[in-house]
Amino acid sequence: TRTEVPAVHAVLGRDGIVEGMGIGGRPVISAIRAVPDSPWFLITRIDVAEVYAPLRQQMWLTILLVGALVAAAGAALASVWRQRRGQLFRQRYEAERDRAWLREVIARSRNEVWVIDPETLRFTFASRGACANIGYREEDLVRMTPLDLAPQLGEPALRALLDELRRGEREVAEIETVHRRRDGSEYPVAMRLQYVAAGDRRVFLVLGDDISERRGMEEELRQAQKMEAVGRLAGGIAHDFNNQIFVINGYCDLLLADARDQPAIAREVEEIKKAAARSAELTGQLLAFSRKQILAPKVLDANAELSGLEAMLRRLIGEDVRLTIRRAESLGRGKVDPG
Repeated sequence: TRTEVPAVHAVLGRDGIVEGMGIGGRPVISAIRAVPDSPWFLITRIDVAEVYAPLRQQMWLTILLVGALVAAAGAALASVWRQRRGQLFRQRYEAERDRAWLREVIARSRNEVWVIDPETLRFTFASRGACANIGYREEDLVRMTPLDLAPQLGEPALRALLDELRRGEREVAEIETVHRRRDGSEYPVAMRLQYVAAGDRRVFLVLGDDISERRGMEEELRQAQKMEAVGRLAGGIAHDFNNQIFVINGYCDLLLADARDQPAIAREVEEIKKAAARSAELTGQLLAFSRKQILAPKVLDANAELSGLEAMLRRLIGEDVRLTIRRAESLGRGKVDPG
């Protein structure tokens, strides 16, 4: 192409590539080649913008691609981070909720639940059941020690017991003691002590149970066993007494047979037989009390039975007890064993 040579920063006389400013002030790249056997030069020119346009486009595409990849990676990382953070938050929330729930369950327990600091022996926690039984508020109990509630334990004995638990010589210690309420009243309690290591904390966990009802039932059982023993004794005595009454009745019958012509003696013997009959009724009652006699219910009038028992009852209860029997005017008959 023949054209006018633009102003370039090169010496025209050599073949080569030069850069310069074209017409209009735009950056251009020109390839200059001398035409053989001619004063002419062949100049091929192209704008710099056209040369770098594909590279620039490729660069921008690369930048966009890299940017997209970085954005996608960032979004993925952000999503993973959000999920992980949400998971951690959920785990923390669930752990806190479980701890709060467990504390509430323990706090509402009707049993006594205590937590004791191993160094100071002061309570660090008391359940509502413990507070209700002992009559103190939790904020009052945290300033107290087990010796304030059960001074009879004694500090040396209590520390020796706790040291055994601390050294692992005993896993659980079970003791029965008496707790003193705020109003001064006392009640028996069974306690289970355990040394617990949770994380970096060491505490004594104490579970207490008010055994007043159990003690009452044990006392009732002892009384029942005493009554059972008395019943067995009464039954044995009644059996032996019945044998003696049988002999008395036999001799009375023989005396009556010999005293047919002696009315005075016969009346006295009859009185002996009546006394033996009353004694036989008494032994029947003793056998019924001892449950060694088969009950034989029959229809009877309770008023009449009470009238027959009144004389015997007055002899049994003594003079320091006043006996009053009030008979019902319109009492139906009942089916019951007379004994």
